[in-house]
Amino acid sequence: MSFGTSSICVLCTSQPSITSCEGCQRKFCLPCLSQHRNELSLDLDDLFNRRNELVEIISAQMPGNNTDRCSCFDEINRWQNEMHANIDRIATTARDNVRQLLSEASKNVRVELDRVSQDLQQKQKSGGYVEGDLNRIRQQLTKLNDTVQRFNEQIRIDTSISKTIAWDSLLFVIPKNETHPGVPSSPSIYNCYPQSKIFNSMI
Repeated sequence: MSFGTSSICVLCTSQPSITSCEGCQRKFCLPCLSQHRNELSLDLDDLFNRRNELVEIISAQMPGNNTDRCSCFDEINRWQNEMHANIDRIATTARDNVRQLLSEASKNVRVELDRVSQDLQQKQKSGGYVEGDLNRIRQQLTKLNDTVQRFNEQIRIDTSISKTIAWDSLLFVIPKNETHPGVPSSPSIYNCYPQSKIFNSMI
């Protein structure tokens, strides 16, 4: 028995079609229609699985969850460590400079104190001293004592440049879609202030 082309099932191509699928508009016989519905059901299940996987990925990246998976956090941590390293380096250099200045000042005082000590010993041994000699030595000791007391006052720490740094402008989080409203159009995650320029100006 032969059938017209329009009435043949598109799957088995041997049985007459009894209905058509509203989705794909193809005509099927009853057994093939059931098979077609099963295939659609499997496709639907697959979509649910893909949807669930996507939900898990999104949930993992939401605040409060395991956000360490995002590479952006690694980049922020790396930037933070670099900033800390630069600050530590500058602070270490400043401490070394203070120690050097204090050492030089102390050395100069010790040299002068040795001279006064030698003068005192010589006066004591010879017995050839008068009131004027003692007053002069007393004034020298008083001057040296004042110098020692003012060691810290002879050094000034200047942090004025660091106080002018716009810290909030050193790091931006920018969506790759740079036309996002309210987001700077800079192509880099860093601001236009290079860290090397900032920290070099602090030295």
